[in-house]
Amino acid sequence: MAESSLAGSQDEVRKSNRGFDGGAVCAIHEALVHSPIPALRKLHIEQTEAGVIISGSVPSYYLKQLAQETVLPYLDRCALVNRVMVIANGKSEW
Repeated sequence: MAESSLAGSQDEVRKSNRGFDGGAVCAIHEALVHSPIPALRKLHIEQTEAGVIISGSVPSYYLKQLAQETVLPYLDRCALVNRVMVIANGKSEW
């Protein structure tokens, strides 16, 4: 899915941001750091006005989806942009 379709218009993103607790970023970071999956422990989380961006790289699309599913429970109607890149065998598949 294209990033622009995830974010929508600026007004839509602001509406989706209601109720987002900035402390959730710490909880998201803790969830990833304590993951039993080493690749998820290396991902980066960034809070923006629009929501949360998850970035970094993993070796499979399954792990990209797993990272997203790990983050989603902490967002409470907040926008999530998944910028995790899949890099398998040293080649980017993004």
